[in-house]
Amino acid sequence: MRDFGDITIARAIVHLVAAREGRCTLSDRELALKPRVADFLTKHVAAGLADTQATAANFLAIEDEKVSGACQQLLNTDASLVALSQRIARRLYEVQAGDQRISDGTLCVLLCAAEDGKKMTRRFLALLKLEPSDGFKAVDEVDENGRTIVDLVVETDVLPGNRQRLQKCAFVRIREPDDEYEILVVDRQDHGRVASFFPRDFLEAEPWLDAMERTKRLYRSLLKVKNEVQSDLSPTDRTRFDNVVRGAMDQVSINLDELVTTLPGPPEVRAQVASALSDVLPDREFDLDPAVAERFVRRRVFEGDHELRVAVRADAFDDMITVTDDDEGYHIVTIRTRKWKEKALR
Repeated sequence: MRDFGDITIARAIVHLVAAREGRCTLSDRELALKPRVADFLTKHVAAGLADTQATAANFLAIEDEKVSGACQQLLNTDASLVALSQRIARRLYEVQAGDQRISDGTLCVLLCAAEDGKKMTRRFLALLKLEPSDGFKAVDEVDENGRTIVDLVVETDVLPGNRQRLQKCAFVRIREPDDEYEILVVDRQDHGRVASFFPRDFLEAEPWLDAMERTKRLYRSLLKVKNEVQSDLSPTDRTRFDNVVRGAMDQVSINLDELVTTLPGPPEVRAQVASALSDVLPDREFDLDPAVAERFVRRRVFEGDHELRVAVRADAFDDMITVTDDDEGYHIVTIRTRKWKEKALR
């Protein structure tokens, strides 16, 4: 879903979910998608799909009475958007009513379509929780003496503008055979249960990848693409690329977009790396598994022609091995070692 573009909203409905006030106001008809309203909602959808904190997830189970079942019915049938979205809104109200720390909001349920990376049209459902805030509006008045005064008036329950990132939203697609996950969920807040209620209690979904699998995919993808583009890099840039990879694996958490910008070489190389990472890692910002990362970078292993294999401790690589290229496309590998013994085959 990260590559969805040319987004359109076909149908929409909005419900007010205010558990703190004991109010759950459910719309009985769909929203009229006037141009400015459609543009406002479309921009929030696009920003949510591109949010670096959006995480790939899957429903724990598809059951008719749960949010998962309502989403699947909306995507796969011509079922009533009004009735099914009301069911989704009621579930959000029930979850929020159990914890007064959860802020009230407006739930937008949107049936959308977009073009994926293969230029295929894909249907998906957007669930946006718009959390209102207070704002100020400039109002001009004339006082009793005829003087013009511009005053600031508080407007309450103002929905977040397109420059504000949403705290909670989810995007559910029809899962095709090649799709490994069905949901992208944004859950920006980070304080205990308040942070987890949206994916866990409301959607009843779990992350598709854990820290261990993300770390494996990151390292293997970076190494694979490095081998593919190394002929386009100078020796200096190859060393810099290696350093970026090793530095990335030494982090507690990582932002893939920021990682790509630090890579050396021409823009085409960075574009290829970005594409390779997107293919295997829909999550753009995540924690690494330190034990897995350390195991990957402890040793460096290389393969060459005729089953040549060289393995060396990573911290000794620069002192022991030098690689240069000749004009015939060969790598000239110089190994500096006091010990050189042939091992018997087993």
